[in-house]
Amino acid sequence: MRSFVEVFIAVKILSSIRRSLLLCLILLLASGLSSPASQTKLPKVSEVRAHLQRGESALKAKNTDTAEAEFRAVLALDPRNPAAQLNLGVIAFSQGDYRIASEHLRKALAVRPSIPVGPIQVG
Repeated sequence: MRSFVEVFIAVKILSSIRRSLLLCLILLLASGLSSPASQTKLPKVSEVRAHLQRGESALKAKNTDTAEAEFRAVLALDPRNPAAQLNLGVIAFSQGDYRIASEHLRKALAVRPSIPVGPIQVG
């Protein structure tokens, strides 16, 4: 069983990861704005970003139901989104559902192996 401190550390790590992901997303958008194909994807990227931000805010406010709904909305738009998977894993972990937490964390790591999951062991 993990302590509150370990979960808190994992959430702090997620915050910095989200900032890095957002910066990468902005750079990707900026590099592809001139192509017509990328312009059709802008609403989707914008929606994903909005859901991630709302989910993060809800998670910080300890509103896990809203946070979970927002991260699931991200996965509906982008099923391989590692930030949403990671956040859903943290929520499941904090609720004591370690099997579901492990599934989400494994999916996040499958997409982005370099994601630091902190003291949470996936396995």
